[in-house]
Amino acid sequence: MQHRTPVLVLITALLCLVGCSPSGPTPAPEGLVITNPTAERPYFHEFGNLPYGALPRHTFRIANREGRPVTIQDIQSVCWCTQPSAIVVAADGTRSAPSRDGKGLVLPVDGQLELTVAIDTKLVEKMNIDKLALVRLRSDSTLTPYISFELHLVVKRPFRSVPAELDLGRIGHSSGKSGRVDCSVEVKGDPSRLIKIERVEGPFEASMQETTIAGETVWIVSATAPAGLPRGPVRGKVVLAATAPQGHDQPAPWEVPVVGTVVDDVVALPPVLNFGLTAQGSATTIVTDLVSSAQGASFRVLRHSVEGLPSADIAVQWTPQSPDAEGRADRWRAQVQATARDTSTRGLATGVLVVETDHPLQQLVRIELSVASP
Repeated sequence: MQHRTPVLVLITALLCLVGCSPSGPTPAPEGLVITNPTAERPYFHEFGNLPYGALPRHTFRIANREGRPVTIQDIQSVCWCTQPSAIVVAADGTRSAPSRDGKGLVLPVDGQLELTVAIDTKLVEKMNIDKLALVRLRSDSTLTPYISFELHLVVKRPFRSVPAELDLGRIGHSSGKSGRVDCSVEVKGDPSRLIKIERVEGPFEASMQETTIAGETVWIVSATAPAGLPRGPVRGKVVLAATAPQGHDQPAPWEVPVVGTVVDDVVALPPVLNFGLTAQGSATTIVTDLVSSAQGASFRVLRHSVEGLPSADIAVQWTPQSPDAEGRADRWRAQVQATARDTSTRGLATGVLVVETDHPLQQLVRIELSVASP
């Protein structure tokens, strides 16, 4: 008769338990589990090097393996450049409305939370160095109440513009306006170069000139809004072609945004004066400035008149701001005083202050007036 050794008996028993058991042990709950990891650490994602202006996004899929519904308390980012949003996907595929902060989302058993993290590289504070974006999720999960997501990137920006945007401000309708920005490499010693204007978007004309300032190459980019543009906001950009020596990363075209607002060549700030008069003889004074929108154009205020407003007397005192030897200035300040003459008529009365100037492009300015009586 053969006798089994104790070791063989033990192995046989273990194999029987594994192979003959009708069902394995029930797995223990795991809480919230990331099901689509892209790295060894499932809560980490690598974007790598990205060009300035890129809008990368990544979605973490998080399964509810808690064994009960889980409520998301909030989802927060720690940087303005990082914007999370979340959607709950039930086991049957039904999708909830997206949520920016995740508050109140309920993740059912066997459901998934799709947490999408978008990053605006134009809002990243520092260029050409490591950036670790963080998003934190809080829930009432017993096993995983807190999860911190990490997304790494380096925003590659070879150039910079000072100022970052060419803001022309108020653009005179009949005069147009020009402005400039200075472009240079972001990191000293970078061999990248701007070589030409690739295109101009919007109603602008542009030029580029290379020079040296304090031993550094600087590209002066000028943009002009021509005369005659329709009144209102204007936007566009100057796109500059860039290059680098062979063996270096070739930079993407560099963009200089251009903005402004086309207005009259002489404007009043504010353009509407609203007076409140409570009784006969009461007076209210409002200050407004008459400003030239045309570059380098100064003028004199010659005279003014009032149209309408029989219920009030209007007195105006004009003062030039920083006038030249001839008494001309590009800004005149007016103290406009309204004195109640007749308060028998209640409600709102309107009129116009008509100002005559010797401005070379616009001689008349109309400032709206209104007087309210209780």
